[in-house]
Amino acid sequence: MLEVTTRQFLSFKRKEFWFHNSENINKGSYNVYCYSNENDACNKKNVLKEQTSLINLEKPSEELYNQINRTFKYHIHKAENLNITVNVNYSPTPHKCNQIISEFSIFANKKQIEWNPKRIKALQKLNKLIISEAFLKEEKIVAHVYLHDGNRVVLLHSYHSHNFMDKNIKGYANKYLHWKEILSFKNFGLKLYDFGGINMQQHPGISKFKMSFGGEVIDCYSYIEVNPLLSLAINFYKKSGK
Repeated sequence: MLEVTTRQFLSFKRKEFWFHNSENINKGSYNVYCYSNENDACNKKNVLKEQTSLINLEKPSEELYNQINRTFKYHIHKAENLNITVNVNYSPTPHKCNQIISEFSIFANKKQIEWNPKRIKALQKLNKLIISEAFLKEEKIVAHVYLHDGNRVVLLHSYHSHNFMDKNIKGYANKYLHWKEILSFKNFGLKLYDFGGINMQQHPGISKFKMSFGGEVIDCYSYIEVNPLLSLAINFYKKSGK
């Protein structure tokens, strides 16, 4: 399980608990349980049922490669021929995090993506953040941001450089980066590669992309839990019409 405090002001704490499996935890004022492993997670209040694509990194590398879509394997090979290089950083510095936050903010604003930059900084302090990037002749093409708990690694954000214009190469580099990450995470000792959610109704293109790497589609549950005093304050605020 991974515990992350993403916001703190005086006594108020917003905490995220990833892959909670009924362990004893020190709760905050506002708790978000992400991909809970509790047996009764589906019966919690304020629960969100999701799906994600999960790759078992304990499989042999050859088997992991063979389960990838044929076209994607061809594009990975194209990236290799272009001498695209990859860097997977398991201990990014605060400076690196600020760079990623700045770059992704531009991308997120264009795509109207909601996200929490404070999560990035909190994960960096816990040493549970991974940043990976693909380059062509030292020019950045695409970057991925992950969190992990030592067992499961989850894709949080993916974006391409707005300065790199070749769409075909961006596509090759993105697939190649995912494949090199799978190998790197496997060698690092991580056991599960999580694509960070799929939704065929809202995001069919992105979902098909993720499933093309051959992972198993599973159901997962996330929910929120609010401190009773904070809940009363929120309800009072709503009723007062402020």
